[in-house]
Amino acid sequence: MFVTYRTTENKKAARINPNLQVWPAVELVIQKAICLITFQARGKGDHDRLTRSMLVGDPSEFQTGLTGQDKDLFVHSIHLLTPGEMNGTESWKVERLLNVSHVSWDENGEKQYGFSYEVDGAYCYQDVPKEFVESTKVERLIYHESRGSPPQPRIN
Repeated sequence: MFVTYRTTENKKAARINPNLQVWPAVELVIQKAICLITFQARGKGDHDRLTRSMLVGDPSEFQTGLTGQDKDLFVHSIHLLTPGEMNGTESWKVERLLNVSHVSWDENGEKQYGFSYEVDGAYCYQDVPKEFVESTKVERLIYHESRGSPPQPRIN
């Protein structure tokens, strides 16, 4: 999804934290929807929260973070970055993400999977081939803005 080049790594960051690697830029290998998650975190003993952002290519990857929110770590907002071929324009677009679902469709007898994204303005984007858009089925809701992530079933 994201490509970095060792020659462009900012080595000074390792002085602050040896586990940290910093690049001034990353390359997108595939033009597909990307979630921009802005979250606020407060470290142990810190009075103020830090606002940070991260890019996530697979919405399933951020579901764990959504379920682990508390008063010291929580998602502030999620935006969707879409390429022109997905959003119907000639350029990339950033819009507030309202919800995202894991969807499926049948293609030549095989079940295929993708995502459906609803953004501000009642627009819905899917990473589903056009001929299968009408036949997609929602498998599960991953995120809904008003609720964060959906509640997880209790295991007794």
